[in-house]
Amino acid sequence: MIKEKNKVEQLEQIKFDQIEGILQILGLIETKGILFQRDNSNITQKTIEDFLEKLGSPDGKDNRRQIKNAQNIFNRLSKDFLIDGDRSGTNYKNRKTSEIAKKGLKEDKAYQTLVVIYLSLLLYQDSIHLDFLAQFLELENPIDFLTSIQYAIKNKHSISFEYRSDRNNRNSKIDPFLPVKIYFKDNHWFVVGWDEQYKSWNQYLIHSIKNLSLSTIKIGKDKVKSFDFKTFRKNSFGTAILNNVPVTQIDIEVPSSFYNAVSKRRKEGKWNKTSEPYIWTVETYDKNEIFDYIFRWNGLLKIKSPNEMKQAFQEKLKKFLD
Repeated sequence: MIKEKNKVEQLEQIKFDQIEGILQILGLIETKGILFQRDNSNITQKTIEDFLEKLGSPDGKDNRRQIKNAQNIFNRLSKDFLIDGDRSGTNYKNRKTSEIAKKGLKEDKAYQTLVVIYLSLLLYQDSIHLDFLAQFLELENPIDFLTSIQYAIKNKHSISFEYRSDRNNRNSKIDPFLPVKIYFKDNHWFVVGWDEQYKSWNQYLIHSIKNLSLSTIKIGKDKVKSFDFKTFRKNSFGTAILNNVPVTQIDIEVPSSFYNAVSKRRKEGKWNKTSEPYIWTVETYDKNEIFDYIFRWNGLLKIKSPNEMKQAFQEKLKKFLD
């Protein structure tokens, strides 16, 4: 128990300028240092140390300790995977099966968190421009905003705020609202939560939220339905979640040669790949989001059905010509 406590204390004392070396080590383990060797041989502590020298690791004098730190940090954070070494080398392994991780690692929350840290480090070094920060930086107090939202999410405390809708260009008071998730999609940041006014889950653009505060109105747990993020998003092609608006289903023809490009960008909907072109079925609250997306593909994607959606899209195109 004492040893474990000391390990945690040591991890918490890692300096900011050591983080880059730790992230480099995690990357080297992930690919077995493929940048520096082409035969995909086993990666050992010695080869990692050699690779770190080539990378110009900021903590070159004590890379052995950094390798241990990198392993401890990941193993402490990840619930499903761990970094382990054996005769076959050092690898990410599945905690349940002890097999080398081939699937699911990129979906692991610890892995994704470390990727975000790496992006942040590159931002600090002025090697990257993170455009998705722009909307947060429009807020008067971005860090305090995140602190307040996270407090409300963790403690299941409802909030109150003023909201300027982009759709109807008017202010409204939202109170109470129980936040559960912040997410980024289609170049917009949203906060999702239980909207007591509509008695349903709803979302709001973060950059349009003003005067955030804790609400004096409590929302009873018995009034809130269970929340599943995938279920919440499955009927929304883009960013629209419109209460009391019916969902529209649209079938889109996609040439098979463009399947990978489209499916990589959009995870929504279902695919029928039994014929050419493939049929991509999506659902949305706002048909214009789909129209705008199809338009950007310069005629490569086509609406197959329903007919009223084809006609509505054609009418929208005519407006560009008139």
